[in-house]
Amino acid sequence: MSRKRAAHGVRTLTALAVGSAVAFGPVSPAGAQAPANPSIDVHVEYPDPPPLECPTSAVFERELTSRSARLRVAHDTATGPRLLVRLHRPTKTDTKGELSIRYADGTQAERTLDGKACDSVVDALALMSAMALDPTIVPGASPAPEPVEASVPPPATVTYAPATSALDLEPGFHVAGGLGGGAVLGVMPAVVPDIAAFIELAQAKPGVFSQTLRAAVDYSTSGAVGVPGGGVAMARTALLVDACPVRWAPGPLRLSPCAHAEAGVLSAGGVLVTPALTVVRPYLSAGLLGRLQFVFGTRFFVDLSGDVTAPFVRDRFYFEPSPSTTLFREPFVTGMLSLGLGVTIL
Repeated sequence: MSRKRAAHGVRTLTALAVGSAVAFGPVSPAGAQAPANPSIDVHVEYPDPPPLECPTSAVFERELTSRSARLRVAHDTATGPRLLVRLHRPTKTDTKGELSIRYADGTQAERTLDGKACDSVVDALALMSAMALDPTIVPGASPAPEPVEASVPPPATVTYAPATSALDLEPGFHVAGGLGGGAVLGVMPAVVPDIAAFIELAQAKPGVFSQTLRAAVDYSTSGAVGVPGGGVAMARTALLVDACPVRWAPGPLRLSPCAHAEAGVLSAGGVLVTPALTVVRPYLSAGLLGRLQFVFGTRFFVDLSGDVTAPFVRDRFYFEPSPSTTLFREPFVTGMLSLGLGVTIL
């Protein structure tokens, strides 16, 4: 946003605040005669810490007292008016401010204000509060300058916003898809390459309890592998499912432990033997998977996954008519390493 457009947005919000402040105005006991320009001690309750990208309580108090020389913040006062400020960020681009003023005579006034930038909403709430507490303020007048000693510079306000991805800034369900590839260990006589296409449903929440469910179609083949008495060619086609209940997210990295399951078919065919037969067997295994993901841009991510699984059935392959000669049998534990590239669709 350009400087000119940003300034226009603040003026519009301030005008709304002026109208709201005049609408509920100051409340004071009937017939009371106040001394000329007495000071007003105000007790302020402000969110600590404030929501993300919102000013601190010191900024609000400075904006409040700069509107009138009569207003003074006294956190321990028990007799003056009390200001209660609440701030909510329902989305990244929306801010809701709630203001409650309790006067010394027990009367109370409340207002709400909706806006975009949190600092503009806080500035408008400070103006509304000042006009309600000090009726001598002229709407539209420039705020009174804050006295600052020449030798002491004003304190700087520093805010910190942790790095987050688009999924973190927009809580809810997201759909992603992508491709991956890697190496399968133990399912065939050699370490073999594989290729997979996946679709993923993720639910983004604050904290670590963000769930992900991923389904992938995976294909791997060994090609011809020499074994005693000839050769064998094996291939596996399987549906892979990962269920990840939690996610640790330091900056753009995402680390997820998952439950992992594989279901499909495993085929094996003879090579350089007569007759060359091919058998197809069901394949089913389950285990654990860990995934490290790096998010970049607003939609793309790269992840590295590794799993350890145990097959439910360990088939044994041999050449007929010699069943006693084992060509290959799956071990008790198998594994897979894969690298994937994905994009968030929704």
